This record gives sequence, structure tokens and C-alpha cells, in this order.
Amino acid sequence: MIFHAADYQNPRVIADTWENLITETHFEVVQRHQYWEMHRAGEALPENTPIPTGEPPMPYESVTSQIHDIAHRTSLDSLIFPVDTLLPLVCAYAINHGQDTSIGADPNWPVLVFLHLGVPHTLLVHVLEGLFDAQEAPFTGKRRKLVVVWIHTAVDAWVKQVERHGSLAGKGGEMGTINRVIDLLGRCDEAMTQISAGTRNNADGEEAMHIRQGVRSLKRVVESMAVVEAQGSLYR
Repeated sequence: MIFHAADYQNPRVIADTWENLITETHFEVVQRHQYWEMHRAGEALPENTPIPTGEPPMPYESVTSQIHDIAHRTSLDSLIFPVDTLLPLVCAYAINHGQDTSIGADPNWPVLVFLHLGVPHTLLVHVLEGLFDAQEAPFTGKRRKLVVVWIHTAVDAWVKQVERHGSLAGKGGEMGTINRVIDLLGRCDEAMTQISAGTRNNADGEEAMHIRQGVRSLKRVVESMAVVEAQGSLYR
């Protein structure tokens, strides 16, 4: 908020500040959970520690609240709220700190945070495509399936928007060429095929198959949109 008020424009410092905020928020909530469990067990809390009055939120929920608060208070200022930097940070946080289905979180929460803020689908897909293609830690190996799931979520949200508005230009703005989206989904399909082939247990194999089927189904939907666009009826 200080950066926003001062019109501060150093992207590296802003990115580092976001990363620190996410990390500190996470560990603060983890500590609150520890105190909550101690209190429930009747154990003495550290000196000057407030007595918990209820179970704290999950860490990712607090991170989400922080992001929403700053986004609204800065009106999604692109300097203070750089989606191309912040989305990868949030996605990496979800992986590195286990904020996923293992704790009951929606696996799509990193993308849903930005969708709920009204960030254009085209930007989200562009950033996620970068993560998918770069294959840098922690988005490597079998973890690429998470990036595929996030891409599916963003594209599916765009498709639903187009279906509601009957136009490729909706609230989220232009997605880019439909052919590019089809190509991306095709590459996601190939990646899931490779991941599926490398699985060693039934649960992982079934999950990979489910994700691949979802991607293929969505690709067919987008391909049908491409046909309509070619006929010109989508814009009339």
C-alpha cells in the first residue's frame, strides 16, 4: 500500500515484497494453528500469546484474503498487482507449501483467486502457458499436471463466458486466436499422456487419465467454436 501511495515502480522490489508477504502470512497462520491445537489440548501457551477464540483459517485462505484486499485497495494497479509475476508466485506457493487437496483445498484456488478478481482470461492463460512451456521448478515432472489443470480451469471459464455472452469479446477481453488455445490444449494433452505413461500406481494413473479426458473434451469444445468463428455467425 505504501508502494501504491508513493507511485513506486521498482518491479523487482515489488515482486520480492509480494513473495515475502505470502511466506510470512503462511507461517503466521501455521503458528496460529499450532497455538490453537495447544489450547485445545489444554497445554500452556507461550507468554503473551493471546488465547485463541476459534480455529484459524487455512494458510491459503489467509493468503487469498491478503491478495483480494490489496487488489481491491489498489484497483488492480498493474505495477503493484503484476499478475504475470504474482500468479506464478501463488502457484509455486501452493505446490511448495502443500496448499492443495491434501488439506482439503480446491486445487484450482490459485487461478480462482484471479478469476474472482476479474483478471482477464487472456492474461491468465498467457502466464500459465509460460509456466507450462518453461518447465522450471517447481513446475516440473508430474507437477506439470497441476499447470495443465490450471490452464483447463482458465480456458473453461473463458468458454463459459463466451457461451453466456455469445461473443469472443466478453468481460475477460480477447483470448487471442482460438487456434492458439487449441494448440495449447493439444500440448497439454500430450504432456498428460507422457505423465500417465510414467505413473506407477492406479490412483495416479486414474487421475492423469481424468485430467487428460477433461483437456480433450475442452479442446473439442474450443474446436467447435473455431468452426463457428470461421462461419462468421459468432459475431452476428
